Order: sequence, then C-alpha cells, then structure tokens
Amino acid sequence: MIKIPKGKIFQLPKEPEDLFADLPIECSPRWASERVRKNDTWVELGGPKHDYKSFVMVEVVDLKKINPGRVEIVGTDLDEIENGSSFPFGYYIKLAGKDLNKDFEGFFERWAIDNHTRVEGIMYLNTRDTVWMRLHRRLKGKIDSFKYLPQAVMGIFMAQVPLVEAIESKIIIASDEIGGKDLMAEIIEKECKPLWDARDAKVLELSDEDTDTFFGCTLCQSFAPNHCCTISPNRTPFCGVINWDNIRVGIEVDPTGYSFEVPKGKTIDPIMGVYSGVSEMMYKRSNRTIKKMNLYSAIEYPMTSCGCFEALLFYIGALDGIGLTNRMFTGETPLGLPFSKLASLCGGGVQYHGFCGVSMLTIKSKKFIGGDGGWDRIVWITKSLKEKLSDIIPETHYALIPTEDDSTDIDELKQILINRNHPIIENFWNNKVPIPLELPGPGEFWPEDKHLLHDNE
Repeated sequence: MIKIPKGKIFQLPKEPEDLFADLPIECSPRWASERVRKNDTWVELGGPKHDYKSFVMVEVVDLKKINPGRVEIVGTDLDEIENGSSFPFGYYIKLAGKDLNKDFEGFFERWAIDNHTRVEGIMYLNTRDTVWMRLHRRLKGKIDSFKYLPQAVMGIFMAQVPLVEAIESKIIIASDEIGGKDLMAEIIEKECKPLWDARDAKVLELSDEDTDTFFGCTLCQSFAPNHCCTISPNRTPFCGVINWDNIRVGIEVDPTGYSFEVPKGKTIDPIMGVYSGVSEMMYKRSNRTIKKMNLYSAIEYPMTSCGCFEALLFYIGALDGIGLTNRMFTGETPLGLPFSKLASLCGGGVQYHGFCGVSMLTIKSKKFIGGDGGWDRIVWITKSLKEKLSDIIPETHYALIPTEDDSTDIDELKQILINRNHPIIENFWNNKVPIPLELPGPGEFWPEDKHLLHDNE
C-alpha cells in the first residue's frame, strides 16, 4: 500500500439523529443547485488547478473491518486554511451492512455526489478521479474541520438507506508537504483504478441485445431540469460512476428514488439506438420536452447532457466529423473553444444536436456513436485521452486520428486527414470534400420530423 501520513482521528456519533444534532451546517435538497463561484470560495479541493488529480472512492467492506463513525483527516485541516486556498485531495468512504456487497459500490459512489450537494455551502462536481469541490466562504466560522463533510454524508446515508449500518471515512488534503498531486496520482493509479476497472469490466461483457430492461436516472434534474439518463449495458451515464449492472442492484437500496426500470420495448432503429419503451420514458421524464432521442448518436437527437460528463463529443461541421475532448484538457479544440465553454453550451439538460456528453465506459462500448459512423467519424481527439484509450481505439484508426499536437486549425486538419487517408474521406466526404450538415438549433427538430412538434399535445 502507498505510504500516507497519519492524520487527526475524530470519533463521530453512530446514529443518524445524533450526527445531525451535532452538525453546525444544514443538510437539505434546497442546496442541491448551489454553485460556489471563485470569488466566494473559502477553500477549493481538486479540479483543474491540480489537473484533476483528486478522487472520491466508495468501498463496501465487511462489518468486522470497519470502525463506525471514525473519520481521519490527513494533512491541513480547515482551521489552518486561508481564504482562497486550493489543494488536490483524496476522499475514501467505507460502508458496511450485513446485506451489502461489492455490487452496490458504483451506485453508492454516485449517491455520494448527491449527498454532498445537499450540504450547505458545498459545491461538488464530477466523479471518480475528476472530482472538484468548493466550500463557500460563509462556512468560515460555522465549521473548523473537514470532518463535517463526512459527518453530513454519514447522516444522510444512514437516515435514507437502512441497509447501511456503519460508515468510516478518510480525507487527504494533499498539500505539497505530504506529496501534493503526485501522491494523489499514485493512489489513483495503484489503488483506485484497479477497483474501478474491475467494476467496469463486468458490464463491458454485456450488450443492449442481452436484456429487455434498461434503467433511467433523474438524479441531475436538480440543476438540469429536463435531463434524464437512459442506462443500458452499452450506454453508461455521463458521470461514468454507475452502470447498468450496479444500478440494477442499486434500485434494491432505493426503489422509490432517482433510478427506475425502463422496459426497452420494440426495437425501432438498432443502428441509431431507438427503442419504443425508452422514447416513451424519455418524454415523460423530461417534463414532456424530449420527443425523440437516439442512444447511439451525438449528431441527431442525442441524449440530453447534464454537467458531470467525463468527456464531450462535438460536431466539426467544416470536417463533417466529430471531435472528442475530456475534462482534463484545458486548451482550445478545433472549434476554438475549450472543454469548459463547450460544456456550458450543451449542459443543463438541453438536447443540443452535434454535442453530447459521454462517459469513458460508453466510449469503450461496441455501440459508441454507431449511428454516426463510430470511430470512422472521429477526426480529432485530445492527446491524453487518445493515449488513455490506446487499447480501445481500433488499431486501424489509432494513427489516423489527429490530436492537438498535430493541429487545431481546420484547414490543417483537413489536409492531415487526407494525407493519412482517414476513413471519413471515403465514407462521408464527397471527392475529398466534406459536406457539412445543417444542424437544427438546440431543442429543435430536423426538417423531416417537424410533425413531432404537435404530437402528444
């Protein structure tokens, strides 16, 4: 195991009512949509300043291997931190219960996000190794230790999920003195990724044809009101932390919560990913706004995007191709915009033709943008993401896809694609000339579907 300095130990109450009674900040759904802006930040944890070298990991362990109510804070605590400070961090949450098993971990990891966003003054974004947190400066004077974060989460977990009988937490505030982001990167690589990869491998063995039941999730509707994820073996939610397999068991924990079964229904278009049951569910759960949605397309009627997606697909009209960038990339894409600007355009639950969030697990799926041409349509990808997907991108395509090291200029990229004989030239261009699609505006219909405007009304 990686050597980590010993921290301060706190022993918190073991019962939910006692945890809340001793909590100086409020826990309520009304805080779920709060965003802590830069000028209002007391302390920042993770995020782009540290190349997202931070993590939150939830593990289910045996009851005999947990110390209920124990919290350890490694590194600098809140009573020693100045306004505006920023650190990489690591956050372990261990859960135990006689009826819990490892299959619940991904579901609880996603739940941890929601639990933190319901705590006053906390902004909590993203999942796994891309987490970004901010504490509002108005909390200074109310709390003097990071122990109150897990205390709030412990209370919410145990109050709402009786299957959770005990919780233990550790937070590492990775200042330079204890190893900074290098320490976090080592822990992510050696401790976290093996566990995450093992979870993901299970669902990658399945396909949408293997089941008649998909699932839906409306957890992100607190900030993306019309958004609803459809979760299938080949379509993992944008957050990437839960998948079809663990949401299936997660519903046992919370049968009346954010997640629910979706009968797949009749297969209408297996290439684009259109299923009658999914279409019916999407219309109802999107507040009657999404009348058509393709599971396997980022160009035509893509799934709405929330805001916590791990990566982002974007249509490059001048190349009639699709670009792929991830949250860690801070440079400009061929559209002249960085990830953050593109994400703000298509996030929030709007159906934005040509733009779609995506999880890493979906990129690894055999149906990845199959309705758009799959990897034949990818004409640009960030270098770090390309390297990360080196065992996923087809060997026939890997060397043909440019990165920012090649160029972000459209004219240069066009020539690179021609020189490398990229498959898009033969399959989508006309005599080596791209023919841009005229995309409808956000929430609008393609010309052949104008009749849908008044359907269901």
